[in-house]
Amino acid sequence: MARVLLIFALLLPACTTPSPDFIWADATHRFETVNGMAFKVYWTTSHAQAVRQTGYTRLPVQLLQARALVAIARVTGCRVIRRTVRGGAVRTDARINCAPG
Repeated sequence: MARVLLIFALLLPACTTPSPDFIWADATHRFETVNGMAFKVYWTTSHAQAVRQTGYTRLPVQLLQARALVAIARVTGCRVIRRTVRGGAVRTDARINCAPG
């Protein structure tokens, strides 16, 4: 039982880190708060990822994801391409379009 708890404790922080693509790309990142919920947003020229930093919440996944998309748009200054949105309650990925207009 102790081994299971140790493994769980070691893997838990992985939920709040960006995906390897953003780590290897040395992606730019910044914190953003939307309606009292903190996100760390990572982005490259065409992709972005918001990782929720706020702890447990009972909000529906759709609402959490909507707040993550607002954080991405605010931080990057780009338009989120809705059909590319993937993720869940903790991490949301999307392609972004930073072209003017």
